[in-house]
Amino acid sequence: MAKKFNLADFLPGTGNVSNLDTMEISLIPWENIRANDANFYIVDEVEDLRNSIQMHGLLDPITVTPDEEDDRYLLISGHRRFKAWGLLRQEDPERYEKIPAMIRRFESKALTELALIMANSSTRVLTAAEIGRQAERIERLFYDLKEEGYEFPGRMRDQVAAACNVSASKLARLKVIREKLFAGFMGRWEMGKLSEAQAYELAQAPEWVQERIYKVAPDATSTAIANVREVMESGNDYSCTDLTGPGCVKCTHGDAFLRHDLDQPWYRCEGRKCCLKCDEAKRDWSPCSRMCSKAKDKRAKDSARKKAREEKEREAETNAHNARIREGALRLVKAADASGAGDDTVIKTRYSSFTMKAVRAFASGDFSRAPSYYNPFVSEEGLDVSSAARALKCSADYLCGLTDELQPEKADAEPPVFVPFMPAPEWFSGDPENDGRYLCTVVWDDGAGGNGTSEQTCDWQDGRWLCYGRELDGMFTVRYWWPMPPKFEYRMLRDEIAEEDDDEDEG
Repeated sequence: MAKKFNLADFLPGTGNVSNLDTMEISLIPWENIRANDANFYIVDEVEDLRNSIQMHGLLDPITVTPDEEDDRYLLISGHRRFKAWGLLRQEDPERYEKIPAMIRRFESKALTELALIMANSSTRVLTAAEIGRQAERIERLFYDLKEEGYEFPGRMRDQVAAACNVSASKLARLKVIREKLFAGFMGRWEMGKLSEAQAYELAQAPEWVQERIYKVAPDATSTAIANVREVMESGNDYSCTDLTGPGCVKCTHGDAFLRHDLDQPWYRCEGRKCCLKCDEAKRDWSPCSRMCSKAKDKRAKDSARKKAREEKEREAETNAHNARIREGALRLVKAADASGAGDDTVIKTRYSSFTMKAVRAFASGDFSRAPSYYNPFVSEEGLDVSSAARALKCSADYLCGLTDELQPEKADAEPPVFVPFMPAPEWFSGDPENDGRYLCTVVWDDGAGGNGTSEQTCDWQDGRWLCYGRELDGMFTVRYWWPMPPKFEYRMLRDEIAEEDDDEDEG
């Protein structure tokens, strides 16, 4: 008559003994117990357990069964406790001669091993590799028990999954790993150095693919493994036999391309893109670390040339900027010499003020204290034209570069209303004839009693006044204006530098 298999009989603490003949607790000499060769769980780190047993005694007896091979007992559960007791016995043989043990007798060898597996798996956190080994052993034992007359309800896979306390799908993945993972990776899997996702992706690939990946990048992520597996199974083995680059012989760096795709799964080369043509090797940010030596040499040369070009541009722009400052300083010095202004005369600018002594230093070519981001002696960049004209007794037209005469003849036009901080006679009114930049006297009135006058650089364009690219609204009115000199540009200098680089490329 078939016997019903009940998994609960083998779960610790259930008290169910339907498949057991007897169960008793005794003190058994330590040397009369031998470790079970069927135990595949790791037994280590027992020092804390040894100290606990020494202080409090063995709170949970080990489980043994009579050994069929000799007169001793076979250890079923409690391998760590058994090992810790052995360490104490070395220190005090008399006190630790015998160990408390629960003696269980099983109907068959298969039931004995099953009891060992279930008892040990319930007392520790298992790695995926240990669960895989456990499932493999339990499945074999279940089939042995089936031959012995035990009846298992439902599918065997579900019974094994229940015994391992995992889902049937996880059990299926672990089985694929156990049966198809390359030997080199299996060692890493057993030691916990390979995740389940990595191992499963590898196990789905042909062995030659796994072996190639193991040689190149054994720590590759599951995503990278899946990508490379797809590429290689499609017929591309990363041999790169058809790949050539500018000035290169036939490429022989297949492993380098494979390593690249395993390291950087989101930027695959697939062995079809030469490093010398790849944007990842050229870009400034996060360049590819797997580029070939030729690409590295080219990148180093390009980087050096780019740095030299940028230094040339910076030097050219600095020289042009300083020349512009010196030009403005010379105009102020000329006016100061003509008016007899002393070195302590103050020239105001939008951001700071300079004495004529400092201005003379700029005029002589000393730019050690020159501002790098603006020209203080040009009206559109910060020179307070009104106060400078008064301090140096010259016209605003001269300071704005509209004339080289310190005091040009006045026009016959009706002079504008006097504005306190600007020499009014030199200003123009009405609308300019030509588009361009102008230094303007802007009158504002908010309609609520707030009003005033300010000096502002504006653009006259297509019959309207613009300030910083935006048209002046009804609150602002341009009353007077001066034409501004053309703004200094560095484009010509940059073009000359670019031509020099082109000549170097041709060389």
